[in-house]
Amino acid sequence: MFDSPAKSKIIRGKVDNFLTSHHLPPPRRRHPWRKPLLFLTVIFLLLFLVLWPALMAGAGILKEVALAEKNLKIISSQIQAGNWYSAGRQLKLLQTEVLKINSQFHRLGPISYLPPVKKSLAASQRMLLASGDLASAYAEIFFWLADVSDDFKISSVADKFSDKNQRQNLLGSLAGNQAKLSQIQLKLAAAQQELSAVNTNDLLGPFQDNLLIIDHFLATAIGNTETALPIIAHLPELLGYHQEKTYLVVFQNNMELRPTGGFIGSYAILKIKDGEITGLFTDDIYNLDKLSIGQLKETPPWPMQQYNAQKYWYLRDANWSPDWPTSAEKIKWFFNQESALAHQPPLKLDGVIALNPDFIVNLLEVVGPIMAEGLTFQADNFAQDLEKFVEFDYAKKGIKKEDRKDIIGFLTNVVIERLYQSPPRDLLKIWLAFKSNIDEKNILVYLTDPKLQAHFYQQNWSGQVKTVDGDYLLLVDSNLGALKTDQAMRRAISYQVQAVPNGELAARLEITYQHQSRPMKDLISKYRDYVRVYVPPGSWFTRGYLVGHNGVVKELKLQDDLLFSQELGKTVAATFLTVEPGQSQTLVLEYRLPQTIQDLYRQGLYKFSVQKQPGTSGHDFKIYLDFNQEIQAYQAETLPQRFNGQSILWQTTLSVDRDYLVKF
Repeated sequence: MFDSPAKSKIIRGKVDNFLTSHHLPPPRRRHPWRKPLLFLTVIFLLLFLVLWPALMAGAGILKEVALAEKNLKIISSQIQAGNWYSAGRQLKLLQTEVLKINSQFHRLGPISYLPPVKKSLAASQRMLLASGDLASAYAEIFFWLADVSDDFKISSVADKFSDKNQRQNLLGSLAGNQAKLSQIQLKLAAAQQELSAVNTNDLLGPFQDNLLIIDHFLATAIGNTETALPIIAHLPELLGYHQEKTYLVVFQNNMELRPTGGFIGSYAILKIKDGEITGLFTDDIYNLDKLSIGQLKETPPWPMQQYNAQKYWYLRDANWSPDWPTSAEKIKWFFNQESALAHQPPLKLDGVIALNPDFIVNLLEVVGPIMAEGLTFQADNFAQDLEKFVEFDYAKKGIKKEDRKDIIGFLTNVVIERLYQSPPRDLLKIWLAFKSNIDEKNILVYLTDPKLQAHFYQQNWSGQVKTVDGDYLLLVDSNLGALKTDQAMRRAISYQVQAVPNGELAARLEITYQHQSRPMKDLISKYRDYVRVYVPPGSWFTRGYLVGHNGVVKELKLQDDLLFSQELGKTVAATFLTVEPGQSQTLVLEYRLPQTIQDLYRQGLYKFSVQKQPGTSGHDFKIYLDFNQEIQAYQAETLPQRFNGQSILWQTTLSVDRDYLVKF
């Protein structure tokens, strides 16, 4: 089976002769490092081809974003100086920079196909599209303002309002440009739609912080302008262009909280034509109410009878409904009735406006302190100083009780005069003070013109109780016989919605009232509060109780201690509670949400709207949602403090109305 050694030797010789005759090279030595080197070279080339375009484009993006930020600062300074045309041109440059940034995104190369980068790229480009629309809309606004200024040979809008004839010309210009302003609003609406679709959590990379700065600027700018443009468009009608307007203004004291913001202590009749105040009369509300005693015998709401020992209803208590249009109509009715009984000539009112002290405080921060009756009224402690004067110190000045609130008329006149004379740089401050206070419901507006009122409702300026198709909450506190104790009260609201074992949604509401002061004669006492909680119609309350300062629980008997009703398209639970100085009370309500919300939840959606009571400073607010479905997306003005698959928690303040949306 095996070859012999001699035969093997012969075979080897033949093989050697064959190799020699065919001149084949000898076998090469192997180099084990060559394949890894080749592999690394290929990888390096691939990375270079992928990363180099990304690095170059990223550097370009950073450069253009930095230029855009610098441009925003220049635009801001030009706005403050009233240089509208320069601001418009600068905005056009900003629009060009936005287009350059967008073109750089298209040069990112293959890396843009990676899923995280692709998502970030889509979010960034959407934001840039909104930036372009916004820059274009603002440029048109500023060019229009520049045209107005050029027409009147005046450098700023503020200057026009310091001259009667110029005010009339300006209002005429506004009236003739409503179509143009409407077009600008449409552009802003498109920008807002694009911006709201951007999920800033998708932004990645070294330019994330810069884009977030621009995102914040865009959101703020759109919010401010969307509020301003409707006012500008309707300013001629509101300020009596060619037809005098008469407004009833009520001053609400939120140290004594009532449903629409506070107790009505004073009122004013404001007449205005062509932007000029032609009449302003202010008076103590009691001076009008007292003339109807024995003549007007209107029955007040039963809580006023029960807890305030009040036999008849007068103008000072007319704001009992938390829905401002409803209360404004009631205020108008009482004013007309009491004016007739006081033998005053009838007035055709074009609107009813409510103001809280917080708004005056913000105006004083702009126009500066005011001297009156030997006192200096300034932003710090304005409400407390005014309250002290009209309740206690007026007598020391030799002022009669019925004249003690004349000081309000004096202060109002001085503020208006200074507003008319405000320099251009203060226009933005005044506008922001107005916007923040109307958003926070320190200003409530009701207009008898249905078209104007509808516009104010669309802007959420009307103080109206909202009609929504999801979950809803409104807490309404009414101080009944507790002096000015609301200045010592702090509130915290905790709202929880949980999916119970059968899959239904159950709600739990906790409201904590903390009395933070000691008693003060004729000023602060124990807190006496008639509480109303407005929830979706069809909600079913199962339990209510109070937790006292010492932890003692007091059950509330349903339909006895805790009363239920239907009002303003909502189910209402109401009770009366007291809080001693230095102590606290927590009201807890448990209820099942109605079938409409249950059905919406089963379809994969939960919506919640919480409204702020006017006159409140911003309660601590916490909402915790615990579902039996995985949360796929959520939307709110603030980021959640905790998110864990099926549950989510937000903590904020109720300084404005807030909306929440969760998708499954």
